[in-house]
Amino acid sequence: MTPDQFSQLCKPREESVIDPAQWGQTPRTLLYGYTCKRDTFHVYVDATGVHAVIFEVGAVLSFRSTCQQGGLPLSACVPDKRVYVEPSDFEFCKYLQDNGLKFSFTTGWRATPELLPFAGKTLGMIEAAQESA
Repeated sequence: MTPDQFSQLCKPREESVIDPAQWGQTPRTLLYGYTCKRDTFHVYVDATGVHAVIFEVGAVLSFRSTCQQGGLPLSACVPDKRVYVEPSDFEFCKYLQDNGLKFSFTTGWRATPELLPFAGKTLGMIEAAQESA
């Protein structure tokens, strides 16, 4: 290896960000899973962009969006524990894997997966629940 080759390996790689136009505006879950702390991890698209929300029952712990300055990094779209297979979008998961992100899927299948646009709560749903409380 030459010094130039070594410096190329040591350069920090520029992280890719989500292009919301690529995923359309059909509101739906792109990826649904959970973290090591058992918090819910939900990546979804709606009319305002692609969003990644980490929440516990009734409380938002973290929120990232393509609407925020700098966009939504691909690494923000993967939980640190597991991804549920059925509610997650195949094309989105393949896109993440093709871009070098590694994540684990849960095992087992539900007999009849729900065909709802969102597998879990969205930020709007959580805000609406908090306002009505």
